[in-house]
Amino acid sequence: MRLKQQSICFVASTLPYGLLMEKSRDFQLKKIYVLSHTHKEIYLHLQNFYPELEVIKSPSKVVFQTIYFLFILLFAKFLNKNIIFFHECCLPFFDLIIRFIKPSGYFLPQVTMDGFEKITANEFPMNRPSAVLRFFGLTNYFNFYKASGIGNNPPEYVLAIKAYPKTIKNLGIEFSQKVNYRRQLKYNASSKNILFILGKTYVSNDAQARVFELLADIAIKNGYKCFSKDHPNPNYRLNLNIPETKQLNPIVPIEIIDKSFHIVVGVSSAALLEFGDRSISLIKFFTEMSDKDRKLCIDFFQNSYPSNKIKFIVKINEFEQLL
Repeated sequence: MRLKQQSICFVASTLPYGLLMEKSRDFQLKKIYVLSHTHKEIYLHLQNFYPELEVIKSPSKVVFQTIYFLFILLFAKFLNKNIIFFHECCLPFFDLIIRFIKPSGYFLPQVTMDGFEKITANEFPMNRPSAVLRFFGLTNYFNFYKASGIGNNPPEYVLAIKAYPKTIKNLGIEFSQKVNYRRQLKYNASSKNILFILGKTYVSNDAQARVFELLADIAIKNGYKCFSKDHPNPNYRLNLNIPETKQLNPIVPIEIIDKSFHIVVGVSSAALLEFGDRSISLIKFFTEMSDKDRKLCIDFFQNSYPSNKIKFIVKINEFEQLL
């Protein structure tokens, strides 16, 4: 897909990075609007491939952010620019602006909401955005979801708009899946390097630390060199220093690090989808993870990339056999 008009895009997570790395030129992309300083630092790496690309952080406060998005989207419509966005939830006022002013553009979801539990509007906690939606009678435009808390973080509550206007073309998750699959085919694994993908998940930090340190010790004794990469979002970092393991910069996107790893080990991180059949997930290894949370993680992998080849090990000897 190559667009004829210039476009701007809005990102609310790190998930679209790989797609933008491959497709920014086809999208005629000129500006990326991000939500946080962390996101800006991550997406600035795209300038290594597209020097003309501008990365702009939007205001943090919801009121100013909403006004900011309103003017940007109005200008995009007036100047006949495409807008591109990827989030399936989390920006309700942005979604309402799109619904009402009807700019032209594309929605490229990166995941589905299948990993969340659908709840009623009354079950959704009262916060400033939800209070505004209730006051103006706009809750019927949205579906409401809940996900279990990760690590010591509280449960996550999000809203997803039920439908965008006809001016927005929904390319479906399949578009991104195809691009990501083609990118995986570029890499090989002829090395003695092992990467551990760290981050908080649905088991305790201590349990993760014990297992990662054990696996690293086994790998090192078998002649492998170990690396670790923590979550780009500071709120979800494990902050684990594995002995004799080199730490990679957590801000550097997984899509642009050297891919010549023999195997890559993590728990529920989306980064595992980058490495094809070299990826190992510990979801089934941790017996303390609830069946509900385990199913949510597996469903996330499956819905994000149905043909993924992640290996789910249960015992230590399975890891040893893959070395």
